[in-house]
Amino acid sequence: QLVMVNATHAEQLTALLAEARAAIPDTPLMGCSLPPILERATRSGAMGYLIKPIRREDLTAALDSLGLTLRHVLIVEDNADAMHLLAMMLNTIDETLRISTATSGQEALERLGDERPDLMLLDIVLPDIDGWQLLDAKNADDALRDIPVLIISAQDPQESPPTTEWLQIAMSRGLSVSEVLRCGRQAARALLYPAEEPD
Repeated sequence: QLVMVNATHAEQLTALLAEARAAIPDTPLMGCSLPPILERATRSGAMGYLIKPIRREDLTAALDSLGLTLRHVLIVEDNADAMHLLAMMLNTIDETLRISTATSGQEALERLGDERPDLMLLDIVLPDIDGWQLLDAKNADDALRDIPVLIISAQDPQESPPTTEWLQIAMSRGLSVSEVLRCGRQAARALLYPAEEPD
């Protein structure tokens, strides 16, 4: 009844849908873009992703894999216990490290600008802007873009539900105006009332 085409990058969708339309011309197609969260982390400029609870061995291995000379690390974490534990682990790994902290995304942006740490350890769930929004803001600033980031989160990238920003519908014969309107109404209903059973 329907073939769903997923593309990791939204810009690939049109070409993939055209290819599918040629192969199965009588089948409705739906295209979406559901990138894995690990790829989202990489695209956002993060150099790695650690899942809480974090052991000192995991943190040590992650820091070693970065190949960076670290003198100053910024921890962005709104949970005081988790922040304290991370700071203790960093100090046992290298007691000469200078450690700064921020409990919100906005505070983290200010510290990045004022202090320019060698690495930011970033939790995704924050009280104001989330970690993804913080990464977007950092990457949009030429002065901050090159500061390395290691994501540290309780969100398992294999279990977090993926989301798509794009949804495309295609039929090889095209869609009439009435079909477009009907599809639009059904899509709006599905988006506004997702708990309803489909007709």
